[in-house]
Amino acid sequence: MQLDTYLLIMFFAFLHECGHILAGVLLKFKIQSLKIMPIGFHVTFRIDTRNYNKKILHANLLAIKKIIIAFAGPIVNLIFILIFSLMKSEMLLGIKIETLIYVNILIFMFNMITIYPLDGGRILKNLLHI
Repeated sequence: MQLDTYLLIMFFAFLHECGHILAGVLLKFKIQSLKIMPIGFHVTFRIDTRNYNKKILHANLLAIKKIIIAFAGPIVNLIFILIFSLMKSEMLLGIKIETLIYVNILIFMFNMITIYPLDGGRILKNLLHI
């Protein structure tokens, strides 16, 4: 049971990280690395700050883009929470819907803690930068 829950958390943590990747790619950032760790995944992007720091406006634009990327992962979890909450059945592929909701709430809440390097900490850091 614990291994099943861990694998479920890792699966949704991967989808969470895919949200960051999608946002970064859409904002024209290049992926530098994707790391697999015991507690989840971590993606980093290559950012050329020389192009953004020519003017204050562009420095703020970089911070705004970083905020969007940081929010993208938790938004993926919120979407899954909403989808699973609206489902009429009690099971999906042999997994209780309430477990799927719980796992996504757990990942969302953990990542929104305002401690760097979690998403909430990154969001706060960039908000303060602006």
